[in-house]
Amino acid sequence: MAEFDLLEQELLRQLQERESLRDIRFSTAWENRRGKSDGISAMLKILPVRFVPASLDESLRRAELTVSIWISAPRAMGGTACVDAFSRISDALLFGENGLCLQTISCGKVEYSEAAEAFRMSAEVGMTAYCRESGG
Repeated sequence: MAEFDLLEQELLRQLQERESLRDIRFSTAWENRRGKSDGISAMLKILPVRFVPASLDESLRRAELTVSIWISAPRAMGGTACVDAFSRISDALLFGENGLCLQTISCGKVEYSEAAEAFRMSAEVGMTAYCRESGG
């Protein structure tokens, strides 16, 4: 859905503009990235959105969405840089003015990739938004 592509871009913009996240290079998962990064990077992707009725008349729907995040940090920064970045990104999503309600936060373990010469960590943030169906 086009509106959720826009939501992905809007979330990306909001994260990029947060002062506490200025040291993280954000991108969407579908962007081409070349070369190794000297700093922390995070890729975002909104997974397929699920709509469920949120009222008895079914005109109000709850959109349940999951944002997948892949964080990487160069070996020189250590694996704790991924954990710190995840914590700051989660805070920004929880306390940011994005119109979404944070429901779940989870992350995998930090692993080192020899090929990328970087530490990597994946995470998911579950969020909900409410929308009203427009009458035809």
